[in-house]
Amino acid sequence: MLEKELEIAMHAAREAGTRIEHYVEEGFTVSYKGDNSHVTEADQASDRCISSILRKVFPEDGILTEETEESHKSPGRTNKERIWIVDPLDGTEDFTLGTGLYAVHIGLAIQGETILGVVYSPTHKVMYSAVKGQGAYANSERMHVGNTDNISEAALVVSRKTSRNGLGELVQRMPTKDKYISGSCGLKMCGIADPEKRTAVGERQYDVFFCKGDKEWDTCAPQIILEEAGGKVTDFLGNLLTYNKVDVYNRNGVLATNGKIHEQALAYLR
Repeated sequence: MLEKELEIAMHAAREAGTRIEHYVEEGFTVSYKGDNSHVTEADQASDRCISSILRKVFPEDGILTEETEESHKSPGRTNKERIWIVDPLDGTEDFTLGTGLYAVHIGLAIQGETILGVVYSPTHKVMYSAVKGQGAYANSERMHVGNTDNISEAALVVSRKTSRNGLGELVQRMPTKDKYISGSCGLKMCGIADPEKRTAVGERQYDVFFCKGDKEWDTCAPQIILEEAGGKVTDFLGNLLTYNKVDVYNRNGVLATNGKIHEQALAYLR
């Protein structure tokens, strides 16, 4: 099921990654969008690459992508049963800082539910992937979340922008054993899915991640990967996330965990 969709999504992510790496080697300029977030030529080249491939192979599907504003306001987008939700370069701030912690996201939502996702790290050549009901993989290796079942023994990972979004107090209040800052929403969620750390997030083991102010393209692809690895993703109220909404923000925040400490983490966020 969805074999062709997964094949094309992985192909598009790798092609986009090649374009991103070109700008790592040749240089790029940084500009700012209306919300004061970074954008570079690499974001835009990746966006064009992915959109072109998806439109050619799946012309009837909708596309919602961060860097094409027309896709946010496209007439009839929310009426599409199938929609590709794309972040062509998740972690642009880390891309500009040269940390290597950025990724390409391509997710497929059907009737508002994330059903397929790929998160590709061009830096580390790691392809995370999942299809609903078929497990989660880092390249060809099956992933399963870790066994931490007490939040006091857990590792929390957050974004650099967390304190800027007014969540610094929550970070301090959550009684995890370790607290880390890292780039790319997708890589952080995939880091929870892959505690053996064969992959793009180094040797650290993550168990919980939360954020606010993120949008559908930040979470659609990595959510299904983490869930297929045994984890759980909800908003701060414990509600499931839905996709292809008129409003592309995840307004009630996002909590991602290994599943075993989800209710414990929710108690600090509600």
